[in-house]
Amino acid sequence: MLTLGILLLSPILEYLKSLMGETLNIEYTELLLKGLALAYLTHICAEICRDCGEGNIAILIETAGKVEILAISLPLIDKIISMSEELILW
Repeated sequence: MLTLGILLLSPILEYLKSLMGETLNIEYTELLLKGLALAYLTHICAEICRDCGEGNIAILIETAGKVEILAISLPLIDKIISMSEELILW
């Protein structure tokens, strides 16, 4: 199943690579892919915990995943704040 999932995901990754070369900054695309991977892994781990009857651990895993996504997006948030400051001072 994992191999099939990877095979189905490869056209999407190729499209993202072509889009990245044309319009998007590689840093933003990297951040998007990391966040997406973290979200999927967090969801899978939380569902496994729920299936085992450990709902509290699932909630902790989801919270940790959200904090990690916030942590990896801090440089982007910093850039947004600095750009908005430049626009206000302009």
